[in-house]
Amino acid sequence: MASSVLPPVPRSIGNCQRDLAYSFDAGPAVWHAQLDDIFAQSGGHYTAFVNGALADGACIYDESNVAMLRASLLKGHLIASHTWSGARLSDLTQTQIDAEVELLEEATWKTLGVVPAFIRPPHGACDAACVEYLNSRHGLSVVTWDTDSRDAMGASPMTSIDVLSSCTYPDPHMPLAHEIFEASIDTVAATMAPRYRAMGYELLTVQQCLGKASPYKLVGAPQERDETWTCQGKKASSASWGDM
Repeated sequence: MASSVLPPVPRSIGNCQRDLAYSFDAGPAVWHAQLDDIFAQSGGHYTAFVNGALADGACIYDESNVAMLRASLLKGHLIASHTWSGARLSDLTQTQIDAEVELLEEATWKTLGVVPAFIRPPHGACDAACVEYLNSRHGLSVVTWDTDSRDAMGASPMTSIDVLSSCTYPDPHMPLAHEIFEASIDTVAATMAPRYRAMGYELLTVQQCLGKASPYKLVGAPQERDETWTCQGKKASSASWGDM
């Protein structure tokens, strides 16, 4: 008789195994370097889920963005994928998903010398078939969150601080914020990073808090800038930057 046991449904990862991984989506923004300062002062690390085609026509290949992400990488912060343009992956064909993943991976490989092992689907929009495809086709761990700062929904900085302060030690947590909102960095993160440390949390990257072996699928050396370091002619952002 054939077994009636069904294979497990592929699922995204929504929380840490230990401590806390504070993460920031949809960057790098012009104030990205402030994150490095905040976490240096607090004594910990963060995860940046980055895009390629950025808000206001910016591009991950811009010299300032490359410099900021290289500095963050050297300081031990995790650079992960938020796709190229911020599109809803569950609404895309597999070919379109491939483009969203591979354009971003090409950019991080050329500029940073790393290929991310973790991806956060924009809007959290990635059903079981999408998760399985990202796992099997692209070798990516799909990460969501357990505590949403609600900044993308228009929450005030004080509301975000109240929501994020609901994380209770020693329970593990994976709070979500968005780098494109300056107050989410200079007010909310500047408040919450030291507050989490005072609670007793280690501030870890997603890879560290999940106990995964490697933060990247591939590690090498950054390449020299050439004419391919551009967002022009590549898929433009189709997302609403207030709803990442």
